[in-house]
Amino acid sequence: MSGLFSNTAPTWLVTKLERHLRTLQANPRDADTAFDFFVTAESLVDWLLPGRENKQARRNLYDREPLLQVVSHIASGAKHYTVEAAHHKTVRSTRRTGGLFSGRLFAGRLHAGRLFPKGGLTIELDGQPAVLYGASISAVAIAELILDRMKFLLAESNPGDA
Repeated sequence: MSGLFSNTAPTWLVTKLERHLRTLQANPRDADTAFDFFVTAESLVDWLLPGRENKQARRNLYDREPLLQVVSHIASGAKHYTVEAAHHKTVRSTRRTGGLFSGRLFAGRLHAGRLFPKGGLTIELDGQPAVLYGASISAVAIAELILDRMKFLLAESNPGDA
């Protein structure tokens, strides 16, 4: 089997990441969409460097890309609930903040966003990613960085498509 139905190219996964990011930007507390974003981003590396013959190239890419280390850590935590692999050292925790009231409850009110913020999903980073991006970052903010990096990696791997 190659790909999923008619979706057989890494560009499809980037388009999927873009959709997930727009949804997450509109609903920053949407853990389902965050799950989909990070697991999709993790899968993109396998699509860019497929097969056993690229195993070392994938390792090298993760070793030099702190954002990919974060992606892998979050995706593993999302898929396996508990992260046990020793190489996952970039995320201390994830949490959902704020959002005591539905955004629709105060729709159209002038100060509702300031008085009752939506909240969001927060990622507490460790190691080099914490130095580069701060100890605490929103899922939306890091997803934006990840998407930009994934687009760059895709263009780098397919220079004629850029």
